[in-house]
Amino acid sequence: MRLGAELFCTNCIHVDPTTFVEMSISIGGKTLPASRGRDEFEDHASFEPGCRLAATGRLSVFNKSPLLFRNQVRPAWLIEAPNLSLSSLSVGLRSNLFLDSTFLMNNLSLTVIVEPNGIEWSVELSHPKLGLEWLSRGTFAVQLPAGLWLPIA
Repeated sequence: MRLGAELFCTNCIHVDPTTFVEMSISIGGKTLPASRGRDEFEDHASFEPGCRLAATGRLSVFNKSPLLFRNQVRPAWLIEAPNLSLSSLSVGLRSNLFLDSTFLMNNLSLTVIVEPNGIEWSVELSHPKLGLEWLSRGTFAVQLPAGLWLPIA
């Protein structure tokens, strides 16, 4: 199975050359090292609603190009995660852009991609059934209850 996660804007977000966003995926409390992703921004930019702001599985350095139609970072690099139960999935977030949970809940959504199952599930971070845990300033864990996003057999 291949797995990835992406962070999308639900409102317009501005970044500057010091901004970074890191993401990782954990299953059963254990972080999958290959899932770690980091997006760094070398220029001032505005990301409109629906634009990808960060993703797992790769390092991406974003600098604006006049050829871009919409400002957004590259998609997640899906990682191999064989023989793992997805019932205890969480996504780690760390950034200097969002320092408290209010910003996350008001401006971002999370998409989880699972192949070959064909699951691509999105949820706003303000969803009441998500477990949004503030670990420290700018560091969060998003618990994704299986009943919320996996089809119940």
